[in-house]
Amino acid sequence: MTRGRQVFILAIATAAGVSAVSTAVRSRSGRSPVDPPREQAEARRDPVDGAGVQSTAPTDVGPPPDVAPVRVQVSAVRDAAREAVAAPPPAPASAEVDRFQAELEELRKELAAVEQENARARAEREALRHLSEQLDGIRGDLAQRAARSDAEAAAARQATAEREQAMELLVAAERRLAVGDTQALDLLDQTAGALPFTAQRAVQNARGAIESEDLGRARYWISVAFLQTQEALSNQ
Repeated sequence: MTRGRQVFILAIATAAGVSAVSTAVRSRSGRSPVDPPREQAEARRDPVDGAGVQSTAPTDVGPPPDVAPVRVQVSAVRDAAREAVAAPPPAPASAEVDRFQAELEELRKELAAVEQENARARAEREALRHLSEQLDGIRGDLAQRAARSDAEAAAARQATAEREQAMELLVAAERRLAVGDTQALDLLDQTAGALPFTAQRAVQNARGAIESEDLGRARYWISVAFLQTQEALSNQ
């Protein structure tokens, strides 16, 4: 309530008390407070009686009105108005407060549920992202292993093919030596990079035997190189 409204209510209450006092006075005296007594008016019209002497007969105008109860009522009204102005505004109804608190609590619960759902969704997305990264890593490892395996397999196939060809050259060289053809050295030179280490040493011994014209001994070392190469192929 504003200050102007409080002053307005206090003024209304005071005016009501004054009006009540005036009404009570008029009701007790039977005439307006400002009207003169009838006897005084008649005396003014006829101030001297028949004997030429002014009448001094007493006039009974009745006892003065008792305004004490009215003053008490005015004071009570004024006090009530002041208490109404000073009193705080009425508190809201308890049922309305309870309803508001219940709605607020319901909104809090809904908000907590939404936040919990969002947190769970974020955790699931994080787990899926981590799992996707792991799968990508596994795929990369598998691809690298497959590529390495393919390369190793290709290298192994190439080495096998070269050794098989070197074995054929050893057989051809041994046949030439069997008929006394010393041109077998060209065939032995073509097998150098494809033979295992032990077979290469045997070929070197065969070359020395050919150079010394010991063809039988050369054929022996060529047979040793062939067997060692065959054993290496079987162990792959």
